[in-house]
This record gives sequence, C-alpha cells and structure tokens, in this order.
Amino acid sequence: MKRKIGILFAYLVIVFFVFFPETVCQGAKTGLLLWFQTVLPALLPFMIVSGFFVKKNITDSINKMAAPFFTEIFHISRPASYPALIGMLSGYPIGAKTVAQMYEEKQLDKAEAQYLLCFCNNASPMFLIEFIGVECMHLSFPITVLVLIYTAGYLGSLIERHTMKKCRGKTDNGYQNRKNKKKYKKCNTKT
Repeated sequence: MKRKIGILFAYLVIVFFVFFPETVCQGAKTGLLLWFQTVLPALLPFMIVSGFFVKKNITDSINKMAAPFFTEIFHISRPASYPALIGMLSGYPIGAKTVAQMYEEKQLDKAEAQYLLCFCNNASPMFLIEFIGVECMHLSFPITVLVLIYTAGYLGSLIERHTMKKCRGKTDNGYQNRKNKKKYKKCNTKT
C-alpha cells in the first residue's frame, strides 16, 4: 500500500512538472541562488579551515584551551574537544563532518564519535538567532531559540553520558578510560 502511494505521489509530481514548468524552473532557480548566495559562503570557509586543522593536527593548540571545559562537563577525550567546539560554533554539517573525519583518521573511536554526534550536530547560533528567531518567529528575544535548542541537545548528551557511565561502571571516567572498552561493548549489545 505504501509503495502504491509513493508511486502515485511520484506521478503527481511529474504531472506538476509537465503542466507548470515555469513554476518549477523558478523554484529551482530560487533554491539554487539561495544556496549559492547564502549557504555556500557561510559553510565553505568553515569546512575548509576545519578540514585543514584536522589534517595538519593544528587542533592540539585549540584543544589546550577547550579541553578543560569539554572533558569536565561531557567526559570526552582531549582530541574530541575540537569537534565539540567547532560543532557548537559553526553548526551542522561542520560538527558532524569533523567528527567523521577524526574518526576516519583514528583520532576518535566509534563509541566516542557516536556520543559526540549527540551535541556536535546542532544548527549554528547565527541561523537559530537571525533566521529562526528574527525572520521566522519575529521574537523580541531571539536568543531564546538558541538556548532552547542547545539546552535540549546538551541535556540529551548528559543523560546519555550518565546512562553509559552507569553501564560501564563507576570507575570509568567517560570515554577517557579505554580499559573498560569490553564492558562498554557488552553493555551496548544488551540494550
């Protein structure tokens, strides 16, 4: 039944394209211009700089400043502080891309990379404040959108950390202690 509905919807879209080509072309043109003028200039510099930092191991100097805060609150390893910081400042997909790149280069293990994605993959502060808060919702205090979205992500990651800490045992200090990796895998397969 679902497949028939999907096929019917695809046919309706094709019919719409055939009977209203001007509307379709105008929508595609508007979407591409919006992407080219807004999204690309905002994301491309962050993606290039972040990728360069990870490849050249420049993240160590940034981790010296960010690690005390992130390791204490989120119990992540020192190298994981960089994607946590860049994800908080520049939003998605930069945070997730940085986590993936560091995982591929074996700077993070799979469990820590999955944990980081709980709070590294948020919308950027400027998007939440300017576009959502001001343009869409017309709020007098648009920073409330940022606070609500970020608080939800960080609370979720803290709950996940607490749950996994219980699962791994009280002696484990988050993902920094690699001795309990077998315990983590056992517990992870049970849930």
